[in-house]
Amino acid sequence: MAAGARALLDEMDLQALGATAPNPFAERLPFYEYLARKVIGGRPITFLEFGVFEGESIEQWATLNPHPECRFIGFDSFEGLPEDWRSDRPKGMFSVNGNAPQIDDPRVSFVKGWFAQTIPAFISQFGSQHQLVLHLDADLYSSTMLALVYLSPWIRPGTLLVFDEFCDRNHEFKAFRDWQAITKHAYRVIARAQGLMQVCIEIQSGEQPSSNATRVLAS
Repeated sequence: MAAGARALLDEMDLQALGATAPNPFAERLPFYEYLARKVIGGRPITFLEFGVFEGESIEQWATLNPHPECRFIGFDSFEGLPEDWRSDRPKGMFSVNGNAPQIDDPRVSFVKGWFAQTIPAFISQFGSQHQLVLHLDADLYSSTMLALVYLSPWIRPGTLLVFDEFCDRNHEFKAFRDWQAITKHAYRVIARAQGLMQVCIEIQSGEQPSSNATRVLAS
């Protein structure tokens, strides 16, 4: 009974958040085009993608954002899901046998491995003067939460969080809601696609956790 009530409340929260979203799109590519042209407007960005698979989305983002100072960095083990997601999406689904995609753009690079190992090493040397865009397509609660927590010190007003499976209230939606409850960031939904499958959230304000707090949250 309690689980059923929690699921109902979560669904109500998800739909209420979606109801605030302007600019609905029927497909993902027009959604990306709107973000690149109307929201980013040709400015340089640092684009970090968590969950790359065959590289379709990171290649689309690179094409839509041609500024030479843009960087597009994709994180993936390329060995599939690290755990079961749903009954029809078991551990190992989306494997490409450890092979990163080949994209003919020097601004695009990949960090291969499991997030728990690769993200801490990456952020120890990370810095960017440009608008940060996090493309969160890791599907799982655990993987999405890891990315959000580790990148928290760099998430500030103007950062865009682009979710690819936001409608899954047990995973990407739950990870965002739990992370936001911790960080207290104010935000607004600026666009969505395919119902609430893809959602873009712009961070408006909030406290950046200390590095010590980030280590605790990620542990």
